[in-house]
Amino acid sequence: AAIQRRPIKFAKSDGDAQEDLPVWSPDERISVEEALCAYTSDAAHGMFMEDRIGRIEVGYFADFTILDGNPFSLLTSPALETTEMGTQRPLGGLTVVATIVGGVPRYVAEGYEYLLQRL
Repeated sequence: AAIQRRPIKFAKSDGDAQEDLPVWSPDERISVEEALCAYTSDAAHGMFMEDRIGRIEVGYFADFTILDGNPFSLLTSPALETTEMGTQRPLGGLTVVATIVGGVPRYVAEGYEYLLQRL
């Protein structure tokens, strides 16, 4: 929402998805890099833990998420992208395929088990 400045689409009571949702203060959009920093290194700084978390770096806790797409390729428009599987989804609809906590895989989506061989 901070990047696209649109509310998340949800189904109306009749089951149809809402369309033509308004843009909230488009001049307040932030970049993908700013959004990722807000959830990683900036959040670590806010917790006074920037020397241990918030970055993928030697000596830091190995807590990270692997997505099925590149968040830096996201656009600020609600356009569609085609996934590797050939399906379409709104940009920003990235899916978590693995979660690593303390260097240990805690979640791996079906079909992505091969990622464990690279850790």
